[in-house]
Amino acid sequence: AQDIGPEGGWLTSPFGTGATLSIPPNALTETATVRIRPVADAKLPTNSNIALIPGTAFDVSIADPSGESVDKLSTPATFAITLPDDAAESRVMLYRVVGTGLIPLSDVNVDGTTVSASLNGYSRVVAGIPAVSAQASTTRDPMPFILAALTFVVALMVVVAVGSSLLRRRPRTVTPRRVTTGRARIR
Repeated sequence: AQDIGPEGGWLTSPFGTGATLSIPPNALTETATVRIRPVADAKLPTNSNIALIPGTAFDVSIADPSGESVDKLSTPATFAITLPDDAAESRVMLYRVVGTGLIPLSDVNVDGTTVSASLNGYSRVVAGIPAVSAQASTTRDPMPFILAALTFVVALMVVVAVGSSLLRRRPRTVTPRRVTTGRARIR
């Protein structure tokens, strides 16, 4: 943790693979306590589409002098993580951990073994590599076709049901009237 004021500054965490937060001038209106803490890999959500890189998860927090969280900086800070040599590749992304989900950060920059992105306030950030799915690139998702076929079958069933009820009109039973010829009987 380190106190950083309106003049800006930076903080480095040597833990995990290493992380740095660079806060530009005028991003803070008053001196705040900035913290970068490593997060254990076991506390991260799993996602079959993203291979998280061990040791790259960090909590970044900024608190004003009263201890209240600074929700948003006036100008975004730059957060950078040092990657292990074997994990450095162009497809590396930084993700914000939200509950059990991973949301990719925008404007991620990979430079050798360093990956960086902009942050506006508190975040739990981790580096990961999106999974490449060969099947996804050559095969279409069948779900839209299944839903369209199901909708067609249901509509066809409704048309048949309505049509058959119209065709099955009950025949009217007509009771013939007695026709009397001649005189009426009087009792």
